[in-house]
Amino acid sequence: MKIEVKTLFDCSTTGTTGNFRPSQMPYRDRANNEIRDHASWVRSRNQQRNWETLLQVLGLRCQIDAVEPSRHEQGAWYFTFDVDNLAVYGDRGDLALLHQDCDGVPMVTNLDQPTPAAATLKTHGPDQNIWFTAVNN
Repeated sequence: MKIEVKTLFDCSTTGTTGNFRPSQMPYRDRANNEIRDHASWVRSRNQQRNWETLLQVLGLRCQIDAVEPSRHEQGAWYFTFDVDNLAVYGDRGDLALLHQDCDGVPMVTNLDQPTPAAATLKTHGPDQNIWFTAVNN
């Protein structure tokens, strides 16, 4: 079953990992950001950190599969992933355990997203900044 994720946190899939290496400047990361100095590298690395954080939390209960790179559309970031059985995230198909796992997880701010009310994932309430939808495939 496929699950779509929408978040207001910048989780661009940049591929920027490891240590800063000035000898490799300039280059473009996987999100097509130009990396030309330490500041642009840190920004790209922090986008990747948010991506990695989301993948780690999503994979706490099961092996996630067929993860698509995130895409930015109309002020939000979207991606999908597959799981063998939605029941790992809640027995009623409401993804309750996924909401529980993600709520309160710290994220890096001050990237391409507007400043959130909190620097953590919020899965419900007026400050909600991440949504999950089961998609029939």
